[in-house]
Amino acid sequence: MLSIDDLPPEILAEIIIFYAHEKFNPPIGLLYISRKWRDIILSAPPCWSCLNITCSSDPERPSIPIIASWIQKSGVSPLFISLDMGETGDQLVPLLLPSSALVQGKERFRELSVYRASEWNLWNLVHLWPVPNLLSLTIAEDEGSSSFKPPLELLEFPLFLRNDPQAPRLSTLHLSHCRFDAPRCELSGVQELSLEYCTSSITGFRQSLRSMPNLLCMVLGPVGIDLEATFVTRTLETPCTPESTDLVLRHIWSIKLHLEDYSIPILDNFLTPSLTHLTLAATVTKTSLDTMINFLSQKDLPLKYLGAALLGAYSLHSLALILPTLPKMETLHLCVRHVTFHPLAVKNHPALKGFKIQFEPPPKSTRHWEELFDDQPEYQVSGRLFPDR
Repeated sequence: MLSIDDLPPEILAEIIIFYAHEKFNPPIGLLYISRKWRDIILSAPPCWSCLNITCSSDPERPSIPIIASWIQKSGVSPLFISLDMGETGDQLVPLLLPSSALVQGKERFRELSVYRASEWNLWNLVHLWPVPNLLSLTIAEDEGSSSFKPPLELLEFPLFLRNDPQAPRLSTLHLSHCRFDAPRCELSGVQELSLEYCTSSITGFRQSLRSMPNLLCMVLGPVGIDLEATFVTRTLETPCTPESTDLVLRHIWSIKLHLEDYSIPILDNFLTPSLTHLTLAATVTKTSLDTMINFLSQKDLPLKYLGAALLGAYSLHSLALILPTLPKMETLHLCVRHVTFHPLAVKNHPALKGFKIQFEPPPKSTRHWEELFDDQPEYQVSGRLFPDR
């Protein structure tokens, strides 16, 4: 077998660049393998373009000149920056001053992730704007955070979301544990939007979506909505008209949604003529069920995949009846907890090719489900108890 050192230098450089970007840090440890590897790494600027930085308010922090040297080694390569603000409190961060190497290289920013920010230290980011070539922005409580914490009061939030566009090429926006409001400019480049454990007014939420006319994919984790009595909800008996209450997302093809009582209005008057994939998690009540049915009753909805995890003590008979009106749906995946679902909607669907349902805990009727689909092995029916039982 050939040694890795027999690879051409340009191929070995590509491998090391890939490794550095996967680790999201310069490959310092690889510098000590051999002189050849060291020369390759030092002559490959993209090896130094992914920086995972823990911010500090200490101006004598040894990492500051080290980061400056890494940025210098990155040459003219696009920069991918992750900032951990957890140790800054409400103090000034020297690394984010206008004179720092990081801020001076902001025109090369392609991806910026800010973790553990707070209303006390977000003002440190003001010198990072504008970022004319930024493609992706993340503001999150922590990497992998999945629990609700009080939302950030974004009074000092970097103002591309509120004033003139300062990130005109932005295509991916992820906000977590944030409070957001309507932008005052159009974010026409945004194609992927993720809002998790955030809060907004219904007006701010809808105007935010209106400012993103080219949105393709959307993830809405638990989103808190401040209800407004003046908002008019469309029902099945109310015809769809292109009035201001309707929100048309013309290009969006994928939505992942966590629907709770306080976020019920976010689907009202949504029109998604290109939606093909919908993943939904919801606590089933009469109101949330009506919301789901109204949304799925859109005329000519091209939905191909529907995945739903539903919890409650409510019958899904009305939801089952609406499914045959989705003529293009090919795959249906259901996980129901303490919820009843009628099988005829599945048996009689004209286009369904893949079906999976899981009951938790399994009802007495599970056996009848299995018998009903015994001759269709592509359909799966299972029931299990909760893990703690």
